[in-house]
Amino acid sequence: MIDILWTLGPETMMLTLAVKYSCLVFIGVLGVLQAAAAYNGLQGLLFFKHKRSAYLWTLFTTGSTLGVFFTWNYHSPTGIIEGSQQAWMFTLSAFGSLLFTLAVSSLLKYRLRGPNGNFVRGLEALNHSNFVNALRARYEGKK
Repeated sequence: MIDILWTLGPETMMLTLAVKYSCLVFIGVLGVLQAAAAYNGLQGLLFFKHKRSAYLWTLFTTGSTLGVFFTWNYHSPTGIIEGSQQAWMFTLSAFGSLLFTLAVSSLLKYRLRGPNGNFVRGLEALNHSNFVNALRARYEGKK
């Protein structure tokens, strides 16, 4: 596989490495966000109903991505990603993972509305409401 990519040119090889790295960061950050949400009781950010499922998801995603990161040179013996490239790819992938988490958790927990009448500010709003409903309550309450 590496020989085929190398014949296409070094630019294609670097693009493939960048895509692999970005996908691994995206998946790893998804797991970390689920662990943080489960630990802090933020039901509005969880993909799962139970904390135990979120922790299993975290173990699976972060464990597998860390395993690949620690054995990166065995999987990709040629080509490297420079530090500045890694920084912006990491930032972009982590931000994309956060947006994905907010969107998917809001879709999965669309009925999670929160307590009526008492609007809570900040991350505490996600204890009993999803992100979209918390935003809606925040801006509709100001009218």
